Amino acid sequence: MDTFVCIGADTTFVYDSLPRRWQTCRTSWYTSKDKRYATLSFVFQGTLLLVSLFVPLRIGTPLFTVGCVLFAFALVGFMAAFHAYASTPKGETVVRGVYRLSRNPMYFFYEVGALAVCIASASLWLLLATIPLILVTHGVILGEERYCMTTYGEDYARYKARTPRYFLLK
Repeated sequence: MDTFVCIGADTTFVYDSLPRRWQTCRTSWYTSKDKRYATLSFVFQGTLLLVSLFVPLRIGTPLFTVGCVLFAFALVGFMAAFHAYASTPKGETVVRGVYRLSRNPMYFFYEVGALAVCIASASLWLLLATIPLILVTHGVILGEERYCMTTYGEDYARYKARTPRYFLLK
C-alpha cells in the first residue's frame, strides 16, 4: 500500500479522476466529511493568501521582529518535519525526527507560520482568516489519522499512544 502523508493532501481529492501518474497522493479513502474538510481547507488557504496580498508588514516594529522570529522557527520546524517524512522508507509509519514529538508537525508548523505572519503584520484580518483554517485543518488531521490506523494498524496505534497530536496536546 502507498505511504500517505503528502503536502497538499487536503486538496488532492479533486484529482482522483486524473491518471494515477498525475496524482500527488491517493485520496480514495476520503469520506464525504473528509472531502468537506479538505474543500474548506482549500478555500481558507486561498482566502488567507488573498488577504495577505493586501496587508502590509509592520517593518521596524517589535511585532514584526517577534513575527519574523516565530516564522523562522516555523520554517525550520516544517523543513525538519519534511526531511523526517522524506527519509522514512515507503510503507513505514514516520516516527523519526520531529515526528517523535508530534504526529502532525507539518500542519503544526504551517499554522505557526501563518500566525507569525499575522503577528508581523499586526493584522486582525489575517488572524480572522487563519483561525478557521486552523479549525478546519484539525478535521483534515482526524481523517488522516483514521487512514493511518487502517493502513498501518498496530504500529500506528502504538505511535499514536505515545506521541501527542500537537506536541504538548494529545
